[in-house]
Amino acid sequence: MRKIKLSTKILITLLALIPVFSFAQLSPKDAIGQMKHGINLGNTLEPAYEGEWGNPPTQEYMFDMYKKEGFDFVRVPVRWDKHMSTASPFKIDPIWLNRVEQILDWGLSKGLYMVVNSHHDGWIKENYTNPVNQARFDSLWSQVATRFKNKSEKLIFEIANEPVSPMTKAQNDEMHQKAIKVIRKTNPTRLIIFQGIDWGGSDALINAAIPNDPYIIGSFHSYDPYLFGLEGQGTWGTASDISAMRAKFQKVKDWSDKNNIPVFLGEFGSLKSCDYNSRMKHYKTYMELSETFGFAPAAWDDGGNFRIMNRAAKTWDDDIKDILTHSSLLSPRMPRLTLFQDTIVKLDWTNTATDYDSIYIERKTSVTATYQQIASLNGDAITYSDIKLAQNKEYFYRVIAHYNNNSDLYSYPQKIFLPTYVPKPPVLRQLYTGQPIEIPGRLEAESFDIGEDGMTYHDSDTKNVTGALRPNEPIDIYRQLPRRMA
Repeated sequence: MRKIKLSTKILITLLALIPVFSFAQLSPKDAIGQMKHGINLGNTLEPAYEGEWGNPPTQEYMFDMYKKEGFDFVRVPVRWDKHMSTASPFKIDPIWLNRVEQILDWGLSKGLYMVVNSHHDGWIKENYTNPVNQARFDSLWSQVATRFKNKSEKLIFEIANEPVSPMTKAQNDEMHQKAIKVIRKTNPTRLIIFQGIDWGGSDALINAAIPNDPYIIGSFHSYDPYLFGLEGQGTWGTASDISAMRAKFQKVKDWSDKNNIPVFLGEFGSLKSCDYNSRMKHYKTYMELSETFGFAPAAWDDGGNFRIMNRAAKTWDDDIKDILTHSSLLSPRMPRLTLFQDTIVKLDWTNTATDYDSIYIERKTSVTATYQQIASLNGDAITYSDIKLAQNKEYFYRVIAHYNNNSDLYSYPQKIFLPTYVPKPPVLRQLYTGQPIEIPGRLEAESFDIGEDGMTYHDSDTKNVTGALRPNEPIDIYRQLPRRMA
């Protein structure tokens, strides 16, 4: 046996004492579990040239704004068609590839998850059978994957946005499988998002062929119901509306559990022209259901009809932004707003937790105004009356659960219109029976005079619960059967 010098022995001993750190590969489930508050950088890199659709060119401060407000991932839709050759080897313009990389790096440098995709590349969907188009799409992902192969695990590839007819389900399944195979040549463990046909709906995801790959994430988009979310018609938020949406999410969750594939809700939202109160509840319900079922939600922000950030002005639509970043299942349930007398708005809400340190009430008087705190209440408060308000104005309210040593939790806001008060003509007091009651005699309490609340009776609400007697007046009168004699 060869002798080892003392110095060598010491070196070996010291090396043995150095702890060995192993870093586990980021799993799809872990990533989606960390992606709780997401937003799209929409209508920006999808036009033929950046900035053509009304949004300014992307700048680094936008990612500072995302990070500051609590977003943890950004989806970056990219159209490659106008920056890529149509002939083999289908080279992507290096200037464009550099620009996409710069934007992704801005987000990654802030610790954000970044999702990059192929968006509005209709050529592959409209004529998939063309072998040149297939080769071009494969080349697209080969070049993107090669360029970004050394990026953080927080960079996620999404094969294609909203595959749609004339592409068939079989063609979409094949397109995804081929693209994944191409990406795996340079990115063996990169997380990849796949989507079903028919605009990427939830049923399409459930019916899509599942790629044989351990690093995949399933995606669906939802603006349901269509006539409300994308057409701005009617109102939304009844128990039936919410039940229908929950059933939709439950089906996706069942698919996710069965196949052990986490879910990415890549787009959701409703038009700014939608009924305000319905729209606020719509966004909040999407966020609540995403939290309940463990999906990663990315609200659609296009700078226009779905605008959340005003990128040029460096401002937010606070109503939606705060729902996306500062609400949870533990937030107070939104106040029910009712008019009480002529200048009072009454708020009632439900506290979903019991450990609030206090409750803040905030109010503003227009969509674009900034909320102002108008009250600080005990943590168990469930009602508040805002008094001495100016008439013929709209008022917007939200309830905030405040924690002294933690993040505040916001309800979704609601608005109410306080009309100009028109005094009613005085009510004349009249005898219910038409004639005075003789004394001595029998006096029936239910035969009180005809009048109004505060004059001849008082009740805490405006309903006649029983309807048994005097049904047109808000008094709850109960009939009592005579006792039977033993």
